[in-house]
Amino acid sequence: MRTKKWGIALALLLSAAMLMPNTAFAQSGDEGQSFVEDLVEHPQTETEEKEVVAEKKSEAETKAENTEEIVQPKQDKKEAVLSKESVAGKSLTILHTNDVHGHVAASSKDGKTGNIGYAKYAGIIAAKKAEGPVLVVDAGDLTQGTNFVTLSKGEAIINLANKIGVQAMVPGNHEFDYSLEQAKKNSKLAKYPWFASNIFDENGNLLFRAGEVIDVDGIKVGVFGLATPETKYKANPLNTKGLKFTDTVEETVKIAQAEIDKLLKRGADYTILLSHLGSDEESKVNTLKVVPQLKNLDLLIDGHSHTEWVSGHPFENGTLGASTGEHLKNVGIVHVVFGKDGTPQSKAELMNYAAAQSYKDDTKVAEIIAAFDKDNEKVLGQVVGTLAKTLDGERNHVRAGETGMGDLITDAMLKASGADAVITNGGGIRASINAGTVKVGDVFNVLPFGNAMTVIEVTGQDIIDALNYGISEYPNPAGKFPHVAGLTFKIAKKDNKNVATNIQIGKTAIDPAKTYKLATNDFMAVGGDGYEMFKGKNLLATHGSLAQIVQDYMTQLTKDGKGTFTYLTDGRVVEAKASEPTPSNKPSTDKPGTQPTDKPTTKPADKPSTKPVKIAAKKADKKAPKTGDVMFMAPVALLIAGAALTIAAKKKAEY
Repeated sequence: MRTKKWGIALALLLSAAMLMPNTAFAQSGDEGQSFVEDLVEHPQTETEEKEVVAEKKSEAETKAENTEEIVQPKQDKKEAVLSKESVAGKSLTILHTNDVHGHVAASSKDGKTGNIGYAKYAGIIAAKKAEGPVLVVDAGDLTQGTNFVTLSKGEAIINLANKIGVQAMVPGNHEFDYSLEQAKKNSKLAKYPWFASNIFDENGNLLFRAGEVIDVDGIKVGVFGLATPETKYKANPLNTKGLKFTDTVEETVKIAQAEIDKLLKRGADYTILLSHLGSDEESKVNTLKVVPQLKNLDLLIDGHSHTEWVSGHPFENGTLGASTGEHLKNVGIVHVVFGKDGTPQSKAELMNYAAAQSYKDDTKVAEIIAAFDKDNEKVLGQVVGTLAKTLDGERNHVRAGETGMGDLITDAMLKASGADAVITNGGGIRASINAGTVKVGDVFNVLPFGNAMTVIEVTGQDIIDALNYGISEYPNPAGKFPHVAGLTFKIAKKDNKNVATNIQIGKTAIDPAKTYKLATNDFMAVGGDGYEMFKGKNLLATHGSLAQIVQDYMTQLTKDGKGTFTYLTDGRVVEAKASEPTPSNKPSTDKPGTQPTDKPTTKPADKPSTKPVKIAAKKADKKAPKTGDVMFMAPVALLIAGAALTIAAKKKAEY
């Protein structure tokens, strides 16, 4: 990411003429400073406050230095740091994970693919440390997803991460699923820092840590983190009340560049951004928009979109991107070698399940996991029912169309609530259940968030708005995709947008002006996943655990089916035919429809009579993203003989 030394002379000759204000910082004086600009140097956590105060002793001098550095050629700043302590000839291995979602246990159906598990991962870490310097990091969404983490509110996996030697992490949106207090508790329980330079508390201070320089066997690695602003609605909005996340690319770039510059001043030989921004195209702030605009960033380790970059993703500004996918199906490995002049060369790869089997398990970690499972087997091992056919709860399926799992959950909610209709989000469904005996733990894996069922009073127009919002990304997978019961609808195209048509409550056309009782989960009822139309609605009832409601329903299905049951899609969500007109949802002249009769608790083993919604296949991540936004910095461009800065890439992935 740095130019050759011959460029320094040219840069120095031109610097006086080309000196411009630092685009990554606020200009001198208070006029025109944004909230973010004002907080770049704001006090952080209590443990860092003394360090920040020391740094601010000569604020005017610091700003002058930053302004000068931003217009210098990249190698000037870096070589000045390297001259203090050479790392020439040294090497570094970075092990990384993202979106583990509590999958600490090893699992495989075919012996070739599957979840590597923490016992094996600990063995890999130990083996790599025996070979040379190693840094172990995680890119968020660690503490939610399986019974192992849900039952302990994330604490169990934090203790494991401490044991295996994780050294840094950025909090994901799911770190806030339990409560803000629990997120803070887990961050304190961790023996490694949680980095997030773009989350501020109600007083304007950083909620977690800003960037730090970590010494890895004499190699100074500068690490900082960026969390997704989507946390405000992808975790329960009540859990982030009072917090501010930077929610524009411009603000995020300013904060990120400021962190990089500070880390370099502190002597960093290598810079890493731990990101939980992801690379989803629909995300307003993502790494493909932010990273290309950054200078002197060596490595991006990304989470949130569950993207697999098998050999890394090289950005045009010289930054290398790395991401492992999900659930510890891969261990990310970045090899860094410092050249004779201290310039690092980085290479990324993924170690899959099959490759990981050549490493030994850490027996102590394996014992911890086994002991947890044994202690909780009395609860989690209780039999709920017997399933004749696998219930489909696969991530990309429940986020892009009707599935048997979605139908079962919403039907259970309809029966338990007595509501007119049910809407729940596909992102709340986290697993399939295989045919055979269904246990309590299986249901918890499907519904790990601990949500309660809520009944609210809405208008027909609210339901129309909710459906239109939920299908807006279709056929691409999105967590907001609506699974329904008590209502049916078709997905049509109008003015190049998806619209819900032929909406019926029971057997009666929806009336936008009428009032209905709608059952949903408590997350969506307060605006979660972007369902703002439900926020502030009259609360009619709050029921118990959604997982318990589903368990009870499965038990009844098993009884009614004389020992087993099958659940298939029934075509409640279908695509409108191309030749089919797109009707408007006109008010009905009839009274609101009565609640439909309960769906039969046993289902024939034949195929659905109505074709379900098509499910979009997950796009491969091997191809480079398409080019998009461009940002030019004229002074730097001229100083390095007209070299263009990065073109931001855009790529669809799923978070």
